Amino acid sequence: MRIREARLEDASAIARVHIDAWRETYQGIIPDTYLVQLSHEKRTKQWEQTLVDQRVYVAVSGEEVVGFA
Repeated sequence: MRIREARLEDASAIARVHIDAWRETYQGIIPDTYLVQLSHEKRTKQWEQTLVDQRVYVAVSGEEVVGFA
């Protein structure tokens, strides 16, 4: 595993990790109706903007983004 600065093209992968983490972590805590409606498309757009405005790092295993900070 390696850590590197995120690039704009990582937005979709970061969104996937973000949503998957929320669904796993908050199951039974936050209503399922909220977790199910989390949108990969919407979250990707949010991450695209975040990556323009802020410094983000990703953890990469092989070629797959598996975490972010």
